[in-house]
Amino acid sequence: PVTALGERQPGSLADLTDALNSKEADAVIILGGNPVYQAAGELRFKEALQQARLSVHLSEYFDETSNACGWHLPAAHFLESWGD
Repeated sequence: PVTALGERQPGSLADLTDALNSKEADAVIILGGNPVYQAAGELRFKEALQQARLSVHLSEYFDETSNACGWHLPAAHFLESWGD
């Protein structure tokens, strides 16, 4: 969805899936979470995600979403980073 000012607003996972299936989106960056595992089965998000030219997952753990993406970026655990 786009606002009156032209700013892109976040949509739902179903909206992203539709955008991937219709080739409106060709790059996806997922910050944490595990939508491949948590999404409803009928959404078929994993299949839609694999259609993206670029897919990146930033998370602490290598999981189903990391496996489905082209790139996995390991996030630092809170004990591995300094909050100075």
